This record gives sequence, C-alpha cells and structure tokens, in this order.
Amino acid sequence: MKPILLCSILALTLSGPMAIAGEGETNKVPEAAVMAKVNTSKVNINTATEAELQLLKGVGPAKAKAIIEYRNQYGRFSTVDDLANVSGIGLKLVESNRDIISL
Repeated sequence: MKPILLCSILALTLSGPMAIAGEGETNKVPEAAVMAKVNTSKVNINTATEAELQLLKGVGPAKAKAIIEYRNQYGRFSTVDDLANVSGIGLKLVESNRDIISL
C-alpha cells in the first residue's frame, strides 16, 4: 500500500503544484513537504520543519507551529508520547501517526 501512495504523491508532484480547495481559498501544499514524504516514510518530530510536520495526519499549520514552539521551549522529545504534551495534540493524534513518527 505504501509504494502505491508514494508513487501517487510522486506523480502528483511531477504534474505540478497541488491545490486543496477551501471556502473560496486555494492553499498550495508546500513542495518541500511533498518531496519529504517521497524521500522518507518517517517524520522526525525533533528536527522536522513546519511543512514536514504537516505531513502528519491531523496536523495543519497551527499545530505544526505549536509543536515547534514546544520543542524550542522544552527541548527535544524523549518519546513519541511526549508529543501529546503539546497544546492541541492529543493521544488520538499521536496514535494515528505513531508508525510515521521518529525521534
């Protein structure tokens, strides 16, 4: 299943920028985020950029910023479960991403 997903992302990347239509707005997915997903199947929560953190299910710009702010204030995450200490991040979000989070 993962190879199919990665091939789909690669195909979409090569066809041009992707857009996600919202209520009268168009938000482009950062190319760096798409390429990061193609190049690796894990997101290191201790080093990931805002765009890379948004590859996690349920993490948008606000939660990605909150993760980075928490990391800057408290230092590196020791365990994946420490991510739940970030405001707006719950255990459900951690569990749904556990297989793609690295430290």
